[in-house]
Amino acid sequence: MDSHFFSVTPLFKTKRLQVIDTIKFIMDDELSLLLNLAVIQLLSPEVVKSLPCSFHHINNSQQAAAWLERMQQEGQVLVVVDDVSKAMIGFVFLFQSNDNIVHLGYLLGELYWSQGYGYELLTGLLLCCKQKQLAKTLVAGVDSLNVGSARLLEKVGFIADNTNNDESVFYQYDII
Repeated sequence: MDSHFFSVTPLFKTKRLQVIDTIKFIMDDELSLLLNLAVIQLLSPEVVKSLPCSFHHINNSQQAAAWLERMQQEGQVLVVVDDVSKAMIGFVFLFQSNDNIVHLGYLLGELYWSQGYGYELLTGLLLCCKQKQLAKTLVAGVDSLNVGSARLLEKVGFIADNTNNDESVFYQYDII
């Protein structure tokens, strides 16, 4: 990865991860291209199977750029980078619904599942939200079939909403 990457300041870091606002990548043509390639690689059919249709069938750089632009219009998009390899391994999505509530979405590429990255990412995000007062409450929706993600949210302290429907379960984390 190019040395430009090292000058991009992360929103937060953990032991193995850097989490960086994608807006910082868009300003640089080389980083923007790398980000588009990461979108194509990370949004594999297995990763997006329980995500909205807008995450499916991103197969080229133009589609990736359009997807990123659409996601950035809806909220803040963060890229998750492995601190050692500098590989982009996932995304975090933060959508402000009002002054107190931020909706959270996240995904990791298949190669990075079951290695503790999700736990490290979410605990780092929660700490960042507390320290920088980014939100009072985080809300995350999970497909009812995505047991791994549901367990992860519960492990870091999210509480399931008891008014679930058959397709999604919503989890809440009160920061303050």
